[in-house]
Amino acid sequence: MKFAAPKPRRVALTDEWAQAITTKAMQRGAYSLALTQALQWDSGLRRIHIIGKWQPGAEGSGGVIRGSRRRVGPLIVNEDTGLPCSNREYTKLWRTITREIGVPGAVWPMETRTGAVTEVEETFGLSIAGKFAAHSNTRTTLGYVRDVGVKVSRLVANARRKMRKIWIAWNSGTGKIAKEQER
Repeated sequence: MKFAAPKPRRVALTDEWAQAITTKAMQRGAYSLALTQALQWDSGLRRIHIIGKWQPGAEGSGGVIRGSRRRVGPLIVNEDTGLPCSNREYTKLWRTITREIGVPGAVWPMETRTGAVTEVEETFGLSIAGKFAAHSNTRTTLGYVRDVGVKVSRLVANARRKMRKIWIAWNSGTGKIAKEQER
């Protein structure tokens, strides 16, 4: 049985929203969410690599799974439980905070990494963004970069605007440029 691939997402978290989420979480005393949000935005890591995934076991044998390795003790703990936030807890609180500050509902917590990678790509280019995200293939990085069409349009518009600032006077008698000056 074949399933159709979902349409690629086209939204990303912005720096402004990431900072607002962190600030609001701190105001609410949700320090684990604030720290996770800030670390994820600045590092570009996936949330699971920051908070880990709690794997309960026999008495005293539980731990945090990070990648394929088990670590004893949580990396970032929930203030109420002393354990890492479950995905459900984190997403529920994240959504509550984002609604309060006006982040559109179409933006999901996973868009933090997307926004971070997009910002790096816009600033330094695709190669550096791929290294930042620890991608070995640029096609993977392109899947994280949002609004490429808007970026290209903006670059072209700015270059054309800059070009138009130079006015070229043509001397029709000599067939040469008579002068260049700012418009």
